[in-house]
Amino acid sequence: MIASEAPHTARAVVVAPPRRWDPGAALAGSLLDETLHTPWLRPASLSGLVAAPSPAGQVRRKAPRNTRSAAVS
Repeated sequence: MIASEAPHTARAVVVAPPRRWDPGAALAGSLLDETLHTPWLRPASLSGLVAAPSPAGQVRRKAPRNTRSAAVS
């Protein structure tokens, strides 16, 4: 879906596992190894992503506000 929006525009996508995900060391290592050898992925540090300029036409996202105290209506 991301690629179909603008297939020739490079962008950063941050992917993180669920907070309580607790894989075995072998599985976690295997998954991380796959990401290093996948041609369309490139690892980057979070600080590098924050410091990078936003490409034209993209808007920097703001951190979500705390919704824990908000009532669901």
